[in-house]
Amino acid sequence: MNAGTVWREAVADIMADSILSEYTSLTLADVREEVGRLYRMLSPADPDSKKCMSLILVYVMATREVGGVTEWADAEAGLKQRLGLEDPALYAVLKMAFDNLHRSPFWSITPDFIMELGEAYLSLLSHKFLRENLS
Repeated sequence: MNAGTVWREAVADIMADSILSEYTSLTLADVREEVGRLYRMLSPADPDSKKCMSLILVYVMATREVGGVTEWADAEAGLKQRLGLEDPALYAVLKMAFDNLHRSPFWSITPDFIMELGEAYLSLLSHKFLRENLS
């Protein structure tokens, strides 16, 4: 797993969206179905999971409810109310992305951030795999 790849792809898409529209143009209602589909595809056995995670970050961070607020608590409340996914490991990854996107410059990363993002992503995959296969 290369967390740098996940982050670079997500940031590139977020930057493209911010260039194309001055303000976030999507809502969580707009992306709910696609984010749910991408979330269901996340699996340690699927090499496309990195791209799915990157797209989840893009879709969520580019919404009015997340991209248009400055506090994670506000973003998280909107996510929990409108996204329909109850996975603490997913919210940990989303919070990391949110926090980093609210630092200047938002596209910069550190080796520590990539390590922590990779650990959070692997934790998400592991918890999801165990939940789905041990139930």
